[in-house]
Amino acid sequence: SDVCSSDLKTKKYIIIPLIISLFGEVYFYPFESQFKFSVGIIILNLCILMMDDMSELMLSFLCGLGVFIIRIFLGVLMFHNGIIFAIVSNFPSLMYYLIYGVLVKITKVKIYKEQIVNTILLFTLIDSLSNLFESVMRNDINSNIIRVIILAGIIRSSITYLAYVTYNKQKLFIL
Repeated sequence: SDVCSSDLKTKKYIIIPLIISLFGEVYFYPFESQFKFSVGIIILNLCILMMDDMSELMLSFLCGLGVFIIRIFLGVLMFHNGIIFAIVSNFPSLMYYLIYGVLVKITKVKIYKEQIVNTILLFTLIDSLSNLFESVMRNDINSNIIRVIILAGIIRSSITYLAYVTYNKQKLFIL
C-alpha cells in the first residue's frame, strides 16, 4: 500500500506541474513590457488548496522549473533566441514560482482555505509580492506596473477561490 501511494504521489508531482507549466504559457501582456501574467498560477493555487498531501514548496518549484524549461525551449525553437538569452530572459519567471512557494509555505495559506477573505487576501499578497520581485529582476517596474500587479493578484486570487468553492459544492452535491 505504501508503494502504491508513493507511486501515485510521484505521478502527481510529474503530471500536475506539467499541466500547470503548460497553462503557464497561456498569458497576456498588460502593457508594453516583458512582464506577463499567466493563468497557470490559478491552477497552482487550486492544487495548493485541494491537495493536502502535496508540498506547496515542491509543487511551486516543479511548476517554476517546468515553465522555465518550456519558455527556453519555445524561445530557442520558435523565436530563434540564443540559449543564453532564453535562459536569462526567463530566469525571473522561475524565481517568481520559487518565491511564490516560499511565501505560500510561510503564510500557511492552506489553514485559512475555508475563510474567503483571508484566503483571497493572502493569495493576493503572495501573488503581488512574487510579481513585484520578478518585475524588479526584469528592471521593469513603475507605479503603473505596481497597480496592474496588485489588480492581477486580486483577480487571480478571486478566480481561484470561486473555483475552489465551486469544486467543494460539486463534491458535496455528489456525496
